[in-house]
Amino acid sequence: MRNIERVKYSIGHRVDKDYKNQKGWEKVSLKDIDTSRPVVLCFGGNGIINDRVTNSVAKLTERLLGINKKDKYIDIYSMNYGGVIGLNYGEITPQERREIVEGIFIPLVSNKGKKNTVDEASKNMRNINIFTHCFGAKAVNLIMATLVEKMKKKLKYTEPEVQQILSQVLHVSYSPMTNNYYPTNFEVKSFNDEKFGDKFAKNLEGFDVEETDPIKNFKPYLGCGKLVVRGNSVVLYAVSFLGEKSRESEHDTDIIARDENWSVENHRADTASQCIATSLALGIVNSKQNQSSNIFTPLPTVEEIKDLMQTTIDSANSSAREQKQKAIYDEQRQKFMKHWQLVPFEEYPKSKEDSENREVEVKSEVNTIDKRDASNMVMKREDVNTDAKRDEENMNTTVKRNDEKDMPILF
Repeated sequence: MRNIERVKYSIGHRVDKDYKNQKGWEKVSLKDIDTSRPVVLCFGGNGIINDRVTNSVAKLTERLLGINKKDKYIDIYSMNYGGVIGLNYGEITPQERREIVEGIFIPLVSNKGKKNTVDEASKNMRNINIFTHCFGAKAVNLIMATLVEKMKKKLKYTEPEVQQILSQVLHVSYSPMTNNYYPTNFEVKSFNDEKFGDKFAKNLEGFDVEETDPIKNFKPYLGCGKLVVRGNSVVLYAVSFLGEKSRESEHDTDIIARDENWSVENHRADTASQCIATSLALGIVNSKQNQSSNIFTPLPTVEEIKDLMQTTIDSANSSAREQKQKAIYDEQRQKFMKHWQLVPFEEYPKSKEDSENREVEVKSEVNTIDKRDASNMVMKREDVNTDAKRDEENMNTTVKRNDEKDMPILF
């Protein structure tokens, strides 16, 4: 039987290209990652299995933050998953997760095998900022699960203490493969994501793709996005970041990638990209603030992060372009509702009792409409009969006059 050869994961950062580092990316050991200062750890999709694409993830993050690899105030590291040779996707094994936890995270919450105070551990953990895409979110959640187990069993932290400490880790994620848990999370999700779009839609009220009721098939308008707080996550939902008529999948990070001039061509994608960049920058600025002060300033709460992002979303949705799109949507929705004799989405019954009451109301409305239409029809028929009778009399009179005119004189 053929032996399966596996390439181990590696972590590195961007460097200037030379004959030793032709890809512009250099591997580092876990002990060389300095977590006493702010860092960004990048976990891309499971296709990140070689130096070139691993470098591209770090470059994407640099562009989002508007910096380059020569800037030294923030260290950006990206993860190469390795994996089985011959396969085009990577993974992260339990042993590798334990190594990463022991090498990066445990020193932040303990000292010589003893746990730190909650305040000290929280301040140390505030140096960790994470950016993920797709499978990267799953990898981070698995790493966090391993960390939580060690914090509880080995260091004897309580669950509330663990939650408080890990809430100081900022995790920013585009198109996450799984729901995110312990860290404070900012997530961006498009329903036009070919891999997870349907799942994302089911998580937002009013977008259940399995609904057959026509009133729920006409979805609410989201424009550049809708912000929702779910547990310890702020989620930006959008029907599409490229426009409702776009058929291009919005799973890949090309959608949010910024160029060297810090611009994105599509205004909706630009809004999503700005929110990701702003949330990452928020975490880094807070990390730098704590690095230079003896007074600990916690990471903003999810409600505060949402309020900050809401300003960007509101500004984008109030643009002339979005207002025009919203007007088109409202017109189409009004025609739809009139056709189906339906009530607005916000008034749709939520309970069985409401449904029964609404059914009675609709039947009453329909009966009223039917009676009114029937009455109008009778009136129209009477008008038609009257007009026909009048036309017939006029015709007879005309014919009679013509007959009289053409009749020969006998006397």
